Amino acid sequence: MRQIARAVVCLAVVLSATIFIGCDADILNTTVSEAGRIILNNQVSPSDSNSFGFEMSYGPQVAYPNGLVMGNGQQVDSGFILKPGTYTIKESVPDGWQLTININDPSGGSSSSGSQSTIDLAIGETVIVNYINTKVLPASSPTTTSNESMGRIILKTQINPGVASGAFEFTMSYGRQVGYPNGGKLGMSNPEIDSGFTLSTGIYTISETVRCRVATDDRYQRSNRGLGLQRQPINH
Repeated sequence: MRQIARAVVCLAVVLSATIFIGCDADILNTTVSEAGRIILNNQVSPSDSNSFGFEMSYGPQVAYPNGLVMGNGQQVDSGFILKPGTYTIKESVPDGWQLTININDPSGGSSSSGSQSTIDLAIGETVIVNYINTKVLPASSPTTTSNESMGRIILKTQINPGVASGAFEFTMSYGRQVGYPNGGKLGMSNPEIDSGFTLSTGIYTISETVRCRVATDDRYQRSNRGLGLQRQPINH
């Protein structure tokens, strides 16, 4: 009888441990599914050996506690390890360089000011941050200026408040050159995509995936140089 009683007690302990481990695994899976991801890209135009220093508020979590140095075409992908919340990225811009920041945020809550990006990371979201560094030639240089040798396209969207909300999808033929190979989304908090002076003279296209019952009024403004093209879809 005593041996049977001991066997029953041991079985109860094993069953209890198994149930506890199962619950712990469920908690782990929930945490992973809620994690977000930030991809930082650095582009340099014209491409050269210059490197640029970056600081990320989430740096210690992705093995960069003291920041990092990035060259042209380099990328830092956090992977899906970041909790939902607010994160920042800041670049030390060297003299003689012009910085353009493009943020591809599906939820539209991120923004940039100066050399700093503020990312509002939502649950399970991937936010792509593109830093585009363009070299500015001195005014006294005998060679052609960057404005004359390269062109720039600024894509803007305006949304009438209360009528349309959320982000609108755009496809650009030059998207791959400015960090949007699969198109970009523009909304109230991210109203424009600036290519910077990175585009060669030529013909480019922009198209918008217009939602049902949303009208689009395309307006174009050309500068005297013929290279500064602004497209302002007015969504209402």
